[in-house]
Amino acid sequence: MIGDAAYCPTPFTGAGCAMALVGAYVLAGEISRHAGHAQAFAAFESLVRPYAEATQKQLNPTIIRMFHPRSRSGIALAHWIERLFAGRTAQMLLRPNDARRAKRIANDFVFPEYTTLPRLVHGHGGRTKNPPLL
Repeated sequence: MIGDAAYCPTPFTGAGCAMALVGAYVLAGEISRHAGHAQAFAAFESLVRPYAEATQKQLNPTIIRMFHPRSRSGIALAHWIERLFAGRTAQMLLRPNDARRAKRIANDFVFPEYTTLPRLVHGHGGRTKNPPLL
């Protein structure tokens, strides 16, 4: 499994896409780097697990549970809070924090360099095509 299904981040971290891209890149690189899949999977796990665990710990479990209410009043309160945060004023106040978070996310994972991966080449009409496998 890769993507959101593999790492189980809460939707409130906003990191599912980043984790999916990191996982796909590292998995492809490690498969190309190792002779067998067992070694590739072990290397993949050692590289990605710390990043995935840190991302999963971004939010306190109590806060996550608050957004999964069971009672009618809890559901109404959660909807009110979601509308509050979706409003223009809240978004303007949160925007500077988003910029800092984006920088932190970009620096959270150091990508290994895989030189053996085939590069995409541009064909006629600006379309991208895969190079022939050798």
